[in-house]
Amino acid sequence: MTDTWLLTNVWFSLLAWTVIAVSDYYLTLYSARLYHTTLKTHVVLQGSFELTPAFQSDIDAQRRWSPRFLRAIAATNAAMLLIWVIAVLLLGMPAVFAFMMGGLILRSLTVHLRHLRNIALARFIRSGEGVGGKVEYARWLTLRLSAVELLSVAGLFGLLALAGGGWAVFGGAAFNLITGLQHWAMSDQARQRTAAASPAA
Repeated sequence: MTDTWLLTNVWFSLLAWTVIAVSDYYLTLYSARLYHTTLKTHVVLQGSFELTPAFQSDIDAQRRWSPRFLRAIAATNAAMLLIWVIAVLLLGMPAVFAFMMGGLILRSLTVHLRHLRNIALARFIRSGEGVGGKVEYARWLTLRLSAVELLSVAGLFGLLALAGGGWAVFGGAAFNLITGLQHWAMSDQARQRTAAASPAA
């Protein structure tokens, strides 16, 4: 069902992906603002609030209009349209497009859950209910926790795909897996930098 929807409504699929991606960007801006005004009183994160290096400067500067982000959206949509033409119209392999589009959408929706959790936590902090003390996360730990979350969701989507979820769900599993592994590698690199910068005992 999901695969059919993605394949027979290619323009709607591209529009849906664009809306979700834009929503992700602005929820990141909002979450970053909440972090600096509310969350930081109890949770301190080393480094940028944004984990994706390409967009860190835009999020840190609270840029509502990011040329870099707009170029990324345009390039992704152009690439997806090209994949649809080649895979569906020329090669008769619609599963390829369903896999790619499902991966984009479901990975972004995974990040949306993180945004919603941050927003909920900020509201509890503002109310002074259920939150006390202060904790600081090293950069490598923030990245490692992100990796664990993404890999967990990848496993869930993988099980759903095997249970008949289709190629779109399998794409969600693969894209979350890849991003999770990337964050794990970034975490290792950040941990090594931290260790190298620490004074010898």
